[in-house]
Amino acid sequence: MIGKSYFLLSLLQVGLSQEWKGDTPREVTAQEGSCVQIPCHYSYPSRLENQPRVGVWFNNKNQIPGSPIAFHSKDHSHELPRFHHRTRLSGDLKDGDCSLIINNIRREDAGPYFFRIEFDRSNRYNYYTVTQLHVSDFTDKPTIFPAEIIAGKCVDVRCTFNTTCNGIAAPVLTWDTPTDVPGSVSNTATQHSVTLTYTSVLTLIPSLKHHGHTLSCRVRYPSVSSERTLLLTVQYAPQNLSINSLDMINASSINIIEGNSAVIICSVESFPASNLTWQHLNVPMNRTSSNNVLWLVIPHVTSRDTGDYQCVAENEHGAVEGFITITVEHTPRNLSITSLDMINASSINIIERNSTAIICSVESFPASNLTWRHLNVPKNRTSSNNELWLVIPHVTSRDTGDYQCVAENEHGAVEGFITITVEHAPQNLSINSLDMINASSINIIEGNSAVIICSVESFPASNLTWRHLNVPKNRTSSNNELWLVIPHVTSGDTGDYQCVAENEHGAVEGFITITVEYAPRNLSINSLDMINISSINIIEGNSAVIICSVESFPASNLTWRHLNVQMNRTSSNNELWLVILHVTSRDTGDYQCVAENERGAVEGSITITVEHAPQNLSINSLDVINVSSINIIEGNSAVIICSVESFPASNLTWRHLNVPMNRTSSNMLHWSLGISSDSVLKEGKLRINKSLN
Repeated sequence: MIGKSYFLLSLLQVGLSQEWKGDTPREVTAQEGSCVQIPCHYSYPSRLENQPRVGVWFNNKNQIPGSPIAFHSKDHSHELPRFHHRTRLSGDLKDGDCSLIINNIRREDAGPYFFRIEFDRSNRYNYYTVTQLHVSDFTDKPTIFPAEIIAGKCVDVRCTFNTTCNGIAAPVLTWDTPTDVPGSVSNTATQHSVTLTYTSVLTLIPSLKHHGHTLSCRVRYPSVSSERTLLLTVQYAPQNLSINSLDMINASSINIIEGNSAVIICSVESFPASNLTWQHLNVPMNRTSSNNVLWLVIPHVTSRDTGDYQCVAENEHGAVEGFITITVEHTPRNLSITSLDMINASSINIIERNSTAIICSVESFPASNLTWRHLNVPKNRTSSNNELWLVIPHVTSRDTGDYQCVAENEHGAVEGFITITVEHAPQNLSINSLDMINASSINIIEGNSAVIICSVESFPASNLTWRHLNVPKNRTSSNNELWLVIPHVTSGDTGDYQCVAENEHGAVEGFITITVEYAPRNLSINSLDMINISSINIIEGNSAVIICSVESFPASNLTWRHLNVQMNRTSSNNELWLVILHVTSRDTGDYQCVAENERGAVEGSITITVEHAPQNLSINSLDVINVSSINIIEGNSAVIICSVESFPASNLTWRHLNVPMNRTSSNMLHWSLGISSDSVLKEGKLRINKSLN
């Protein structure tokens, strides 16, 4: 039945469609948070003009049971809950105005809408076309109309916002201004045709400090807002002039390294823009027209660019100027060293114990740190000053030498020198060999050469003299060094040597002992009674003392030997005694004394002969040794030998029947005899009696 009723209703609408007419747009776009008006005008049969009616807006394409209702002019309870209190008609249904206003647009409000009019159950009509509502982001902004703003003068700034929707919540215009800007606000709303114009006028008195600040006009809906910002350009005379380099802001002075480029920027605040001019020594350097910035560029800075620079800025409201001082930094140069009596001196003589003052000065920027050095040791320093005094209250010979003044800053360094020579008597005399420094004695191998150097400190230079045994060896004049050269050293050169140095202020002397090293020589062997003997006789039983001595340096090691057997030894002494407490015949023989050191060796010998009585007498024949009897055939010859040990040699005598037969003064006696019939050997046997004289 419901389907048939709708079908019949549709037929009825077709039949009456010439009198039922509506005018709605196909699409309407609204911004989220604002309101939207869907324009709608409708007509209906005139016979219903005075009949009550109900207008319904559907949020759908077709009228079907349960279609969502966005607006119901009679009973709002039929409306979807999300449309409550948000929808209304902008006009009167009796006037044919069915325009729908939706406040506080939401994203879910997008979709199709159509209008339906109902007079009674038989007179109702759906007006098509369907209007498609689109919802976009809120992007509308108010408009600010700029005005000429002059510092200290009252000005009106106008802000407007246009809309075609006269919603429940009208847009509100507000201002955001600097907190210290005095002003007042007036708001109005006007309508021209379908356009509503909301206007807000801000009246204020700006000052030049507000130049560059912003004013914001904001339009607000319950859930969205937007704003338009105006940058305040306040007209005023030049002010806040600043002078900057690329590295420094608002500088009153600037240091630039010599040879570098300089870029200095003069800037000013003004409106309209100022004309700027750079001047140096009251001479314009460059200009700019209608610009609040002017660059001063010096490609290669020299010391001539040092000085004050002036920047002048002016416009129709006034003028202002600023200054900057350029100081050119450079390495130290033109260093000079001066004494109180001499200018730019390279050397100075000072008498010992006097005072001196030496001044080192330099040109540089920034000021240099100066240091005096002597023997690479800092004497004194000064920081950030281009002058440094070196004061020596009591000059001594130790102050002689070169003095270096070093000046340095962060850009470089320079140095200068002065030589201080102290006049003084000779001192610090030293005697050196080529191998030894400051020696008091020296050993030299015999035959070698010797070079000994005597040097002294003095000014003026000393005359030096070498002496040996108080005899001058050589001299030098006006020189602080003298060499003593001995080409071939001999033992005669051993001794003390004296070096004497003298000048007009005094004299000093030094000594060195030369000791000549040589191999042992002049070895001598002596007894207590005899000098330099080669042999000695000693009576048996007596004692013997024999002394071996030698000349050598260093002292020799001596050794006594007998029969190649070492007897005694001494170390590092040039004398060795051989002592035999009780001499026996066994001590007879040769004795050798050997002396040696690292340079060589020498030896000597002595023969000891022991005197004693005859002993060990023996009688021998030619065939038999040590016989006591001998048989000899008659007619043969006989040779019998008598020998004895003694020193000095014994006198020997053969006796027969107590009659001497022959004698000899030696330690051996031969007896030769012929055996005959009248021989004493009657029995054919010879008896020999031994007798010793």
